[in-house]
This record gives sequence, structure tokens and C-alpha cells, in this order.
Amino acid sequence: FQSLHFNDVLGTWAAVDAFFVDAGDVLTIQIGSKDEGVAGGLGDLIVEMRPPMPANNSCSTAIQVSGTVAIDWSNLWASSTSFQGGAGFCNPSYLWDGPTWDVFYQWTATESGDFVIDTTRSLEAIKINLAEGAGCTATCMTPLNFSARHVIEGVEAGDQILLQCGGRRRQITNGHIEIYP
Repeated sequence: FQSLHFNDVLGTWAAVDAFFVDAGDVLTIQIGSKDEGVAGGLGDLIVEMRPPMPANNSCSTAIQVSGTVAIDWSNLWASSTSFQGGAGFCNPSYLWDGPTWDVFYQWTATESGDFVIDTTRSLEAIKINLAEGAGCTATCMTPLNFSARHVIEGVEAGDQILLQCGGRRRQITNGHIEIYP
């Protein structure tokens, strides 16, 4: 499930997230007052099921795209992966902070030439890593921040780039990427 919510008698909501709970797991939930000597009251406890993670929540399950393409993506319900792409730029702990709660797309060039990876139509704070190659063996090329345009020169037909898309500082976000010659 995704979270527990408790509404106390004063209308104050509290939430606790719990990920990776399997069927049959037993959880103990203790509910009480935060202030000593304050009497308890009635409330509501709501347990919500979390939707499954996106299918492309791993470098090994990236969604395949090719040629000139526009991608609208969201990292809602995604988890943070450990993909680092063999270089510091793709490391989530690197100074530029991101991406987190990431999803992946595997782009394949259908022709040779220079290509633009354009995120300028994204309206939210996004973080994208570009990694040369396929899947989890791809090697990091560069990070892109919100509203970036990056030109990749000398692309050959059949070359592949892994796009790791996520939010900045653990934000849930929606993004837009265009790839064109």
C-alpha cells in the first residue's frame, strides 16, 4: 500500500507512507496523542493501496522510442533507482541533485546526423540524465535541467540513448521531451 491517513477529532490529518508491503505482512499501528496529558478522541484510519510502479521504472524496462519523437512522461508512483551510468553525472548523490523517482526511455536513432533533445516545453522542475548505449549498461553523457536543449552530434543510425527522467529533489513531476534532427 502507499499510505496510512489518520484524521483526529480536531480534523488534523497525519500520513505515513509504507512501501513494499507484501500480501500477508502484518503491521502494528499505534495511534495516540502527541501531547502528554491530552485525552484521545474519535478519528478515522484510512489505508490506501498504492498503484503499481510504472512499467518503465527501471533501466532494464525502459520504454522503447525511436526517430523524431515527443514524450510526455510522469514519475508519479515511480521509485528512485540506483542507475548511475558509470559516471558522476548520473549519480543521484552528485551535486546537481537528481533525478529521483525516475522513469526510463530508450531512444534509437533511425537516421544519421545531429539530434536535439529538447525539454523546454516542460513546465515543472525536471531532471534528465542522458546515457549512451542500451539499458543498464549505458554510460552517462550529460544531465539536463529544466528548460534545456542539448545537441548530440554525429549520431549514427541505430545508436541508442537511455533517458532517465525524474523530479528535482524528490518531486513528483510531469515532463515533456522532444527529440528531432
